[in-house]
Amino acid sequence: MKRKRWKAVGNAELWAQFKFAVAAADAFTCVMVGRSACDGPLQACHVIPKQRLKRMGYGAEDIYSVDAAFTACRRHHTRHDSHLERIPDGLLPERCKEFADRIEEERVAALPKR
Repeated sequence: MKRKRWKAVGNAELWAQFKFAVAAADAFTCVMVGRSACDGPLQACHVIPKQRLKRMGYGAEDIYSVDAAFTACRRHHTRHDSHLERIPDGLLPERCKEFADRIEEERVAALPKR
């Protein structure tokens, strides 16, 4: 069975700007520093998966918003995405919590009324 290919949103320049802006917003530090061992380069880790945002109809402006992601090293990003070691809510930047709350409010508002 072939995997469905996702249509890319944005471009390489937008992604590079996004990654730098997220790292700068988090002082170029993994949010899990001091909690467990870090390994690998820093990465921008979406608080809501990009694919979910795309399915919900959000475009590059929201997907690559600094508020949509936090900084994690490669190890923690991989472990977070695979549900082996989720980033605790208390370690998420406030901007990410507000972004997730806004997306959830918009999702609920779009549901059919009973």
